[in-house]
Amino acid sequence: MRQSSQVAVVFGIMQAMTKSLTFLHVADIHFGAPFRGFRALTDAWKERLGQAIGESYDRVIDAAIAHRVEFVALAGDVFDTARSASYADYLHFFEGMERLHREGIPVYLCTGNHDPYTMWRYDVPLLPENVHVFDTSAPSYYVHMRDGEPLCLLAGRSYYNQTWPVDRSIVEGITRADMERVLSADCPDAPKAPFSVGITHTGLSLDPYKAPSDPDDLLERGVDYWACGHIHGRYYYPSEQEPRIVFPGDIQGRDIKEQGRRGCFLVTLEEGKAPKLEDVPTATVAFEILDVDVSECSTLAEMERRIEQAMFRENGLAGCEEMVVRITLEGTTELHGLLVSPDVVEDMRRRINANYPVFYCDALVNHTKAPERNDNARPNAAFLDCVTGIVEEQAAKSGEVVSYVQAEFVKRGLDAPATLAKRIDALREEAQQLIEDLLEAEDEVEANPSNAFVEVERRISVGSARTDASEDSIAYLDDLAERYRGDIVDAKTKLEQQKQAHRERYELEQACSDSASRIEVLEEQLDELKFQKRHLETCEADIDRVDVEMESVRRDLEELDAGSQVEADGIPERLLELDAATERTLKDKLDECAAEEEKATRALDLAQENASTSRAAYEALVEMGAEQESKEGAPAGRLRNIRTVQALVSVLLPVAFMAAGAGAFVHGRVIASLSITALGIGLVVLAFFLAAGALVMLFRPDEAATALETRKTNAQWVMLQDQKKLEAQLQAKQKTEERIGAYLDEAGFGSVGGSLRQARSLLDDASEARARMNVISQKRVSLEMRASSLAAERAQLVEKRAKILSQVDAPGQAEPRTVENLITRKTAQRDALLATSEKMQLRIEELDQILEKAKSDHLIDDLNMEHQIVRTKLEEGKQRMAVLFIARHLIDAGLARM
Repeated sequence: MRQSSQVAVVFGIMQAMTKSLTFLHVADIHFGAPFRGFRALTDAWKERLGQAIGESYDRVIDAAIAHRVEFVALAGDVFDTARSASYADYLHFFEGMERLHREGIPVYLCTGNHDPYTMWRYDVPLLPENVHVFDTSAPSYYVHMRDGEPLCLLAGRSYYNQTWPVDRSIVEGITRADMERVLSADCPDAPKAPFSVGITHTGLSLDPYKAPSDPDDLLERGVDYWACGHIHGRYYYPSEQEPRIVFPGDIQGRDIKEQGRRGCFLVTLEEGKAPKLEDVPTATVAFEILDVDVSECSTLAEMERRIEQAMFRENGLAGCEEMVVRITLEGTTELHGLLVSPDVVEDMRRRINANYPVFYCDALVNHTKAPERNDNARPNAAFLDCVTGIVEEQAAKSGEVVSYVQAEFVKRGLDAPATLAKRIDALREEAQQLIEDLLEAEDEVEANPSNAFVEVERRISVGSARTDASEDSIAYLDDLAERYRGDIVDAKTKLEQQKQAHRERYELEQACSDSASRIEVLEEQLDELKFQKRHLETCEADIDRVDVEMESVRRDLEELDAGSQVEADGIPERLLELDAATERTLKDKLDECAAEEEKATRALDLAQENASTSRAAYEALVEMGAEQESKEGAPAGRLRNIRTVQALVSVLLPVAFMAAGAGAFVHGRVIASLSITALGIGLVVLAFFLAAGALVMLFRPDEAATALETRKTNAQWVMLQDQKKLEAQLQAKQKTEERIGAYLDEAGFGSVGGSLRQARSLLDDASEARARMNVISQKRVSLEMRASSLAAERAQLVEKRAKILSQVDAPGQAEPRTVENLITRKTAQRDALLATSEKMQLRIEELDQILEKAKSDHLIDDLNMEHQIVRTKLEEGKQRMAVLFIARHLIDAGLARM
């Protein structure tokens, strides 16, 4: 764990020491571009190609998000033209920009010659905030930040129209020094940015007509990387190892000539190092032109496998799933004679397309050769001798041969050569030589007169067929000559039409230029008015907002006033004005009074309790005596009876014991018994003590009654003392309450009726009310400050509104609706001019199409020359046809004789 932390720290230090920047360089998307240069596309593949550009664009967006690039540099030609791009194309592009916006990836975009700013002007405000479009009148400059620090300076410039002025440089003002100078005004730390990037759509030195610029001059401007567009191919300058000026090419090929890998570059810039490029393939359909050598193929199946291998190899290098390919078969093969037939090659093309639906071969061209002839092989000598004899015989019958040839031409609807009769001998010699050539072959089986006859017949069929557009077809050349004759007549008529079209186009162009100037002025005025309108609407909205806020503040103040009144209700004003120290002193005093009151209350309660207790004890003793006296109805008689019995017992018992003791004493003395004598003495002594005890019992007082009486007396005295103490405590409590009540009245608690609890509660309520009123007071101060601020803001907004209104055409009478009326009026003027200009532009386009078509039409002299060439070819073809007729006649005659 510690080692991982150390590695992270080291990595962070290395990153801080060496900064790097990664961004995506994209160019030439060409939404809405047509696909050109294909010979035979099916409807399914036409539809497939129609989706290719959109899918490639999605791959660009996916790559930017997947690599978490700092930004995307888009170097022009997002759309092919304003007319070719559909609404769906625009929506598709905007959705991609929104995806980048959600990921926090900015886009720096310059317009190109295919999508100039005039095409974008109404769409630029609709772009998400992350898209920055470079200006056209001068370069735009941006600073890209990372973690609050400048990382990269960017500059670029857009096309305004489809062409760039020849006397102005599109990269003028794009240098590192210019970037630092302009950006330092808003970002003083801009010069600290370690990297700088220029974005431009230029022909560089590769296209001298589209904003050319000197690459060596760009290298001297202090810019680390030039992200360029326009050239539909990969280009690096000064080298691929040090790519300072780079064209990534288009993201999807649109022509069979735009072959190979297509995509964009993931660019990494590091301090002190050359830019590093990583290829990001984006094309979903690749285009290839393949030359396949089939020399070693002995069957058509082998030839198809060789073609498929070549397609898979090229598709792997292209980096995409699907491919449209054009294939040329080359090499020397025994199958050449079979491949000469167009049906064989077309069937092979269909099989290839059926076997692999992800590949499509739009053309399969045969450029193979047959093996060289064997010079040692000799023709059939006997047949050639026979042919020679026939030629010698016909030499004396030239008229018959001429008639035969003319008849063959007439049979096929063709005119015989004009010099047929004069050149009949030469034509016969050529026919004889043709027969010898046809009979020369390595294979003796094939070198026979029958095969030669078939070949001659085939050539005659090809030459006379009206469906074959080859140079060997006399019918085709005859029709072509006839068309040239008609074209010459039409060309003379068109020449006069061209002159008229040129004059009309010049006049319309001048009118369009005037309209464009007026439209541009109106556009500027409308842009200014719309700008003022937006500011005015914003100002009006701000005024309404301020009014709403001011009304809200007023209501809040009223609510605060009402709340403050509610808080003060029922609480003396003196208590509301207490400060903290006084409140603490007052609380302490109330606590002291409460303690004193509590002490007096406890003393009174104790006195009351003691008085009640002593009274109850006394009353209990009185009730006890009464109960004792009332028992048995005669307490005094019973007491006398008891005493009588006690007296009798106390007399009789001592007498009895005295008598017994005296008798025992006497008897003991008599009998001289010491024990009896002692017993007698003991009984006498006992009788004496019994008599003393009886006397004591007789004459002792009634202790219970005495004790009860004593207790009653004591209880009465205690009761009287407790009653005196109670009266004293009542007086003390009353004085305490009077003193506390006087203090409470003096302290402002007169409404509590002398209640300390209510006074304390009232003091707490006053404290809470005072705290709430302080909060209310603070809120009121805040609201009053807010009201003052809003009033000042409203005054500024009103002044700003007046200033905005003063900038329209009628300052003295300007109202908010005046701007809208001016916009409506000028919009109507602009729309009328645009409609007129559009009509003129449509007419100019029609004239351009007429003139462009006229350019492709041949001039009269060219037509005459080509007509003469065709007539010469036709005459030569007729002579070749005559040779073929004669050769067939000779072979037929020779076969008949052999």
